[in-house]
Amino acid sequence: MKKNLWGICALTAWVSAVSYAQQSDSTRVNQLDEVVISDTKFAQRKEKSGKVIVKISRESLEQRKGQTLAQVLSTVAGVEINGNQSANGKNLGYYVRGGRNQQVLIVIDGVPVTDPSGISFEFDLRLLAVDQIESIEIMKGAASTLYGTGAATAVINITTKGAGKKALQGQAYLNIGSNNSAAQSTINGQEFNQGFSVNGTSGKVTYQAGVNSTESGNLSQLAPPAGQTYEEDRFSRLNYHGKFGYKVSSRFRWEAFAQVDRIANDYDQAFDNTGTGDTPINTTTSKQTRWGFTPTLSYRKGELKLIAAYSKIVRRYDEFNAWSGTTDASEYAGRSVNVDLFSKYQLTDKLYLVAGTQYQFHDMQTQTPFGAQRREATKFALIDPYLTLVWTTAWGGNLNAGARWNHHSEYGNNVVYNINPSYQLKAFPVKLISSLSTAFVTPSLFQLYSPFGNTQLKPETNLTA
Repeated sequence: MKKNLWGICALTAWVSAVSYAQQSDSTRVNQLDEVVISDTKFAQRKEKSGKVIVKISRESLEQRKGQTLAQVLSTVAGVEINGNQSANGKNLGYYVRGGRNQQVLIVIDGVPVTDPSGISFEFDLRLLAVDQIESIEIMKGAASTLYGTGAATAVINITTKGAGKKALQGQAYLNIGSNNSAAQSTINGQEFNQGFSVNGTSGKVTYQAGVNSTESGNLSQLAPPAGQTYEEDRFSRLNYHGKFGYKVSSRFRWEAFAQVDRIANDYDQAFDNTGTGDTPINTTTSKQTRWGFTPTLSYRKGELKLIAAYSKIVRRYDEFNAWSGTTDASEYAGRSVNVDLFSKYQLTDKLYLVAGTQYQFHDMQTQTPFGAQRREATKFALIDPYLTLVWTTAWGGNLNAGARWNHHSEYGNNVVYNINPSYQLKAFPVKLISSLSTAFVTPSLFQLYSPFGNTQLKPETNLTA
């Protein structure tokens, strides 16, 4: 009996070990076969990359139905999104490798996005709906060589959903949740996320269109004292997103995109927790409009790509003035143009060159109770040629090195560089990575031209080793 028991135990242990080894091998194969785009702007296998890149796939996003983008990003090790567990209207802080919002660049479908009217150049992640995202790549470390200003400590590269292979397909969804505090246990629908999308491919034409709507309530941004109840601060978001592509020939294709995102929410001001700032008068709305096009030309030794985009963000605030007892109204509007022309040229089967030039233009105007700023006097432009050399080998060694020359219409010239050798061990799932890279963050329009600004400011710079 004991022999049989030991035999069964040994067999079970052997089967478990084999299964674990197969699962580990399968996981390793999946990791090696995973394709990323962030470190070269062109698709390549993750094992050839020397950067620290975490990819959140479509399958992973499907498992997080009903979550906000801030909650999804907070699951990544080393990425802290302050406010991800607060009310949906709460301002967010992004922290990666010691940097925060203005040092973390957000890229959507290859286009760097920002709010030119903000105090610092940063993007509001509350504007985006997870249900319209295909995948997310978080690349940690300085990356200004490829992406320019803002990519000081990380790049969050977001790819929105595109066309499927069938002629017509789509989906509709509805998620309902509750927002309860520790003092509440009522199970009611207080958060709703719903939408639908259609997409497909017919001959040379691809298309995608979708709508998402989110509403939530039952939470206050202020914690009320014991025995008191503050009014709820409601949040709503509406997203429209569309893409249209046409394959002109086997070598040339183009795609156009358009997106409108709008959020509206109540907010409170804290005045020593007296409840003075708890008022339905305090409301804010933000509306982002983005559109652009992306033609791509393939040739014998590489690919040439143009990304051209325009965006506008308008923020409005109605705020209770406790001193005068009136309502203060403010509006901030910022516009951005981004044109990035770049090419991948295959020098040999193991060596290729990424070369490009990026142009950016930003302006803003504001109207507040304290004064106004006109866009004619509040603008700047950047033009940045850049070059990156990528060398990959069959034995596991890889090298990514490059430089960017940044010319700013206000502060002049700035140069950044990147040297990134790595080695993927073949016998073990281990990669050795080293890098030396610099980055810069352009002063914002507010920092340069506001009544508190200084036009003599130089870019913020940093070194990552």
